[in-house]
Amino acid sequence: MTSSTTVRPGSTGTVDAVVTTVAGSGIGGFGEDADGRAVHTRLHHPTGVTIDMARKILYIADSGNHRVRRVHHGSITTVAGTGDPGFDGDGGPADAARVTTPTSVAVDHHGTLYIADTGNHRIRKVDTDGTITTVAGTGDPGFDGDGGPANAARVTTPTSVAVDHHGTLYIADTGNHRIRKVDTDGTITTVAGAAEPGDSTSRGGFSEPVGVAVDRAGSVYVAERGAARVSRIGTTGLVTVIAGAGAASDRGSTRLSRPNGVAVDGRGAVYIADTGCHRIRKVTSGIVDSIAGTGSPGRGGVGGRAVLTPFDAPNGVALDEYGNMYVADTGSHRIRKIMLFDRLLAISGDGQRPAPAAVFPRPLVVRVTLREGPVLAAPITFAIVGDTTSGARFTESASTRTVVRTNLQGEAAVELTGGPMPGTVRVEATLGTMVTTFTAAISTPKATSASAR
Repeated sequence: MTSSTTVRPGSTGTVDAVVTTVAGSGIGGFGEDADGRAVHTRLHHPTGVTIDMARKILYIADSGNHRVRRVHHGSITTVAGTGDPGFDGDGGPADAARVTTPTSVAVDHHGTLYIADTGNHRIRKVDTDGTITTVAGTGDPGFDGDGGPANAARVTTPTSVAVDHHGTLYIADTGNHRIRKVDTDGTITTVAGAAEPGDSTSRGGFSEPVGVAVDRAGSVYVAERGAARVSRIGTTGLVTVIAGAGAASDRGSTRLSRPNGVAVDGRGAVYIADTGCHRIRKVTSGIVDSIAGTGSPGRGGVGGRAVLTPFDAPNGVALDEYGNMYVADTGSHRIRKIMLFDRLLAISGDGQRPAPAAVFPRPLVVRVTLREGPVLAAPITFAIVGDTTSGARFTESASTRTVVRTNLQGEAAVELTGGPMPGTVRVEATLGTMVTTFTAAISTPKATSASAR
């Protein structure tokens, strides 16, 4: 049997995905039940997420609780912060040290955790033994120190951190309208933030940079809240706007509103938390798509299609090795997981010849997969199309249209009853913009055959 999946062009620029909740009950706060099952715990305006892919750990900047949390195998614990805002504890255990409104987290390949301790005007790090220290910032807001040790330089309300595969740390120094970096020897310098976008002197003019990410080639991506755009700083220093105000797009200028978190995958696609629009965007080859959110704030929609699930002021975004995205859905006090559908395949149902008006011996079966495996509970719409003569119907519903959700194997199946009259029956199985087609040829009252294409 052979089959294929086609994708229908979306009129609204959407990419199909499913969303689930991995942490947060949806009620803001921090209670006695905090360190337990992640989906039952309370978070308070989480703003940042990162994935330690080697160790399968999710870190959360639980900003309103003045803590950094860790989710491992579905359980949540506190990594840093006591819940009381302030600064202390350097050189000691991170969970006994105070942090103030942490907004972003990043992790390197050694498992070292970096925290944008925004309210303390510092970047902190937590070593694998749990010890916390200051990497950058003195605690006094301002700008100085380029070319010297980062922990003696001033930063102002830093709101995002990222680390590349060499261990270089990038900082969105929001209050100073700069992107800065800390090399592995501890020296801090300014990457961009003094001239105009498009300038090739290695410095672009930024307005409230609040999100930063870096790809494997060394390009840096910056979300600017003040300018409502996302830019790329190339390895030569050239600054190019890729989304929002001033961006060139095949679909025209896509407006962003207070974009915050930004992430980039191994294929070069860029993901944006479009906070003010309550959506998650994907930028591929200059085309901006919406992959999650309805555009209106909301806290419902636990599970289901991402484009039909309301988000509420999403901030941080992060990707795992499978291409799944984790979103700090700040206003709903949750961390969401977005999984992009990979394939919709017809795997059974062809070559049958039932008796006239009889149920086909084998059901029509499709399978939905992601990069990491099958998808549970994806709604598949089966519809008989273009048949006006045979009278074929889906057996259970006795109709020409039915919706079936996938099982643990990612499969959805329907039984088809052929009509008594000759004719061609075409069945489309659809999931969002993906569709696969079965065809049944009822040529005589005595034989029926089916094939998938």
